[in-house]
Amino acid sequence: MNAEITNYANAADESDLEVMEHLLRGDPTNLSLLEWIAFLHYTRNNHDRAIDLYRQLIALDSKNEGHYYYLANLYYKVEDLNHALEYWSKVIEVSPNSKFAFKARRLYQKHA
Repeated sequence: MNAEITNYANAADESDLEVMEHLLRGDPTNLSLLEWIAFLHYTRNNHDRAIDLYRQLIALDSKNEGHYYYLANLYYKVEDLNHALEYWSKVIEVSPNSKFAFKARRLYQKHA
């Protein structure tokens, strides 16, 4: 993967994101690229696309608690509390002592 493309400053405009999406179509199981694009959509509030990408990430790497955490937050942002709670609890299940689990536990308790 091109290091320039994964530089956050260089990925700030829409044309760079389009290039990255194009690269992903050619290599849909590239975890690094998939994570990067998912996070860019997450930070840009492109909720539907980010949800799709984080679901793909979980299918490819079910042990990464960060994927569950960001997916839970996305569901919360789109006002789907049931799915948010489900995925926050999954964070805790996958990695109970991680920094993500600490945050997920607080959010789960606050919204359950």
